Amino acid sequence: MNTPTKITFVRILLTPLMFFFYFADFIPYNLGKLFAFVTLLIACTTDFLDGYIARKYNMVTDMGKFLDPIADKLLATTALLLLIIGSDPVIPTIIGSIYFFMNLQRDYVITGFRQIAQLKGLVIAADKPGKLKAIFLYSSLNVAMFYSYIRVFDFAQGLFGQIYMGVLYALIVLAVLFMIISEINYFVKNPTVLKERAVTVTKEVDNQPIVDNNSSIEKITKDETEKNDMAKISEHSVDDKINKSKTRKSVSNKKTTASKSHNNATTKTTKTSPKKSSITKKTK
Repeated sequence: MNTPTKITFVRILLTPLMFFFYFADFIPYNLGKLFAFVTLLIACTTDFLDGYIARKYNMVTDMGKFLDPIADKLLATTALLLLIIGSDPVIPTIIGSIYFFMNLQRDYVITGFRQIAQLKGLVIAADKPGKLKAIFLYSSLNVAMFYSYIRVFDFAQGLFGQIYMGVLYALIVLAVLFMIISEINYFVKNPTVLKERAVTVTKEVDNQPIVDNNSSIEKITKDETEKNDMAKISEHSVDDKINKSKTRKSVSNKKTTASKSHNNATTKTTKTSPKKSSITKKTK
């Protein structure tokens, strides 16, 4: 386990510690909420630190890739839940519920999108809107967690408290805005991820599988056409060979016939020669 992975593991361990301090009302002066805020702040810092070290010193590992998103989602989800539950939540229930839902659905969608991309051998890096989303999300969580500590004091009940909550709502709006932008951006910049791959079915044509992809079917059709062309060429070549063979046989037969005719003529000449010699003798 290298250094970035250890830092990620520390962030996972800090999450239940933050949970404990948030409900530690037995600690006087509302210090439990302060300790929860400090724990959250340290955990958020480790999220940026482990990634920076891993990229700068080339220490990216499979375990780190596995643990980092788990640690991020665990930390953000737990902190957000703490801030929207209870009889007097820091973030009003309606606003907090919408915030929680937008964050949760974005995480599920992007995680699933990246898994599909990984199955297709594609690597999708975090984009700029996604990084801004993380900054505004963690900023809003830390601002809200700190307010859970200071709101018991008198100075947080007046104008200061109203301005403080206005800043918190602005951070929430920006976080939700960049959640939507980054989510859309993933789909727009990576359209090939959701394109269907060719899937082989059971039917076959001349031992060639039919697939549900038009380009693959066209390829099979081209292969079949090429096969037919090759078969026709082969047939023509066989016909040419047969014709040449017939021509050779015809020429050979003609030569044989001519040779026989020549031999017959020679035989006749030989037979007539003795007759001529006998006639000559009689004349004498």
